[in-house]
Amino acid sequence: MNYLGIDPGKSGACALIDESGVLRYWFRAPVINKEYDGLVMQEIIAGFQRKYRDNLQAFIEFQNAGAYSGMKIGATSIFQMGLGFGRWLQALESNEVPYRTVAPAVWMKAHATTPKVTGKARKAHHILTAKKMFPHPAVWNLSKVIQEAVAEAALIANWGKAQNG
Repeated sequence: MNYLGIDPGKSGACALIDESGVLRYWFRAPVINKEYDGLVMQEIIAGFQRKYRDNLQAFIEFQNAGAYSGMKIGATSIFQMGLGFGRWLQALESNEVPYRTVAPAVWMKAHATTPKVTGKARKAHHILTAKKMFPHPAVWNLSKVIQEAVAEAALIANWGKAQNG
């Protein structure tokens, strides 16, 4: 089985790990002029579906908007996150890729991250954890923003792999 993790935010990504736990592919969330590019999302998922057919399971992060009530996140940001979630979901469903949703607190706990650790410290922990699990030099030599996005998507995929394992 191949596992696709999706962090649906605008600065998010999707990452695919294979059954042996190797990080094979990653894509940043496609954004053009500050808007999600739904067509590119469709193409990414269609490509995975063509390559892996019935040997693909996706896991997409889902956060209830109420969880952000105590945080310094505006309504526009919450809406944009939901929009990205919907676009990725549309791409998965139209390409008949089975998926499950996972709350951030759930996959983070599996990787020894507490949801209360926020911002830079949490992202740095995710990058370090992902680098140890997936020592792929190409992604870890890219910008910090890309490293953060791919690290979280890969950790979501790894959480999904552990659920099926």
